[in-house]
Amino acid sequence: MLEAATQEFAAHGYGGSTIASIAARLGVTQPLIHYHFRSKEELWFESVYLLFFSLWNDIELALVEAKNNGSRGSARELLKVVVTALVRKPEVARIVSNEGSDRNSTRMSLLSETYLQPIFKIVGEALDAHGKRASLKKQPPELLLLAFLGATTTVLTLGPVCRELYGLQVDSEESIDKQVALLEALFVG
Repeated sequence: MLEAATQEFAAHGYGGSTIASIAARLGVTQPLIHYHFRSKEELWFESVYLLFFSLWNDIELALVEAKNNGSRGSARELLKVVVTALVRKPEVARIVSNEGSDRNSTRMSLLSETYLQPIFKIVGEALDAHGKRASLKKQPPELLLLAFLGATTTVLTLGPVCRELYGLQVDSEESIDKQVALLEALFVG
């Protein structure tokens, strides 16, 4: 149920999604969804929690694997971990994009404080540990965050457009490597 709701919220945003559309996606009745969730908002919160929990698990697992394989944990490797995790969960980019573009969203604060800031904190600390962010420190952190979000989420939310215009499979290993190289050039130097 939560995965279907996540798909619906990612595709149509909070405002464009209804309990009826989620029920139709599942092939169940609306009362069944209301039995488990009191409101659309509760369903959204639970769906987003599961999505970001899964994203965190992907990131943590990749970091542990890299460490166990003797990796030094370079900035490039960290960026690849984050980009790969986001590619595996394109709903993250779509939900962030939907909520970020809704001027009346009360949910964006939750996304930012609970889920996005911790991810960017880890990335920033890793870049600092490698002394790679010195040239970026002159820039306001909030603008760097917006630029990083834009650089990572735009490619993912526009994946079908990239495929149609350029034949680019954004989820291929080659595309992930190119995205990581671009992010490294933009944010690490």
